[in-house]
Amino acid sequence: MICHLNYTIDKEYYKNYFFDNYDKGDWHRRGDKVLKIWWKMFGIDEDRIVAINLNLLDEAPEIILENKTYGYENALIDVGTKIHSVIAKDKPRLVLKYAIRNKWEDIYNVLDRKGLIDHTKTYLDNPNYELYESKFIPFDKQFIYD
Repeated sequence: MICHLNYTIDKEYYKNYFFDNYDKGDWHRRGDKVLKIWWKMFGIDEDRIVAINLNLLDEAPEIILENKTYGYENALIDVGTKIHSVIAKDKPRLVLKYAIRNKWEDIYNVLDRKGLIDHTKTYLDNPNYELYESKFIPFDKQFIYD
C-alpha cells in the first residue's frame, strides 16, 4: 500500500546533507552479501517496517508494490508486508527514508489526523485505500531478509 503525502521538504538542505556526509555511509547488506545498488547512511532495516519516503531530487522516484509501479513525491509505504522493489534507471534516485517500527494503521492515523495524507492522489492509485489492512501473508515469508 502506498499513500501519497501532503508534505514538502527542503530538498536542497537534505540533498546537501547527504553529499556532505556521504563518506559516513555504506552499501546495503543482506547478511554477508553486499548490494552495490543501494547506498545507506543510517543502518540496516532487518525487520518489517512502515516507511515514509521523501524524494530529494526533481524527478519523482518509482516503487513497485505487488507488481504495480507507483510514482510518488512523498509517501507512506507499507514495505513490511508488501513485496516491493525499485528499478535501476539511468537517472539517479535519492530518497530520505524513515523506517518506522510501528503498525501501519497507527502511522496512517497520526498522519491523517495531521492532514498529511493526500486523499485525492492516494484514491487515484488505490480506490479502496481506506479499507486497507496491513496483513502479512505467510507465503511472503520467503521474501523477508533478516
